[in-house]
Amino acid sequence: MKINDSLGYMLCRTARKIHQQLTQKFQVYDITLEQWVVLKTVEENDGISQKQLAVLLEKDQNNVTALLGRLEKKQLLRREVNQADKRAFSLRVTESGLQTIEKLASVDEAAIAAIEAALQPAEVEQFKAQLRRIEEKLAEE
Repeated sequence: MKINDSLGYMLCRTARKIHQQLTQKFQVYDITLEQWVVLKTVEENDGISQKQLAVLLEKDQNNVTALLGRLEKKQLLRREVNQADKRAFSLRVTESGLQTIEKLASVDEAAIAAIEAALQPAEVEQFKAQLRRIEEKLAEE
């Protein structure tokens, strides 16, 4: 089998192209794709701790801390002392962060819709289900 026909290689190559397209679209708004994912995830999980966020994103805690620092510097989110555990921080999106999410959500949705346009709606759902099964299988190993 040629490497270009390998499922793993095809997934990586496609993911890289999606990443490049989204990065280019978000660059206009002075936010990286990684920062977008963190900001959106915090918005969806209000009050999440840094440690929980790192686990959820499957990223190294130090990388998440650096991303949070950049987003905090841009005043898109804030860290608050967790009342239940004074050693931890609860993450919250700021008003400016919510406005940024509102702007970028439509950019993200349009980009994903353009990608999904290559498939019929039923094929998109089927493909997502197949990817979930592959991810679950990999988690077992």
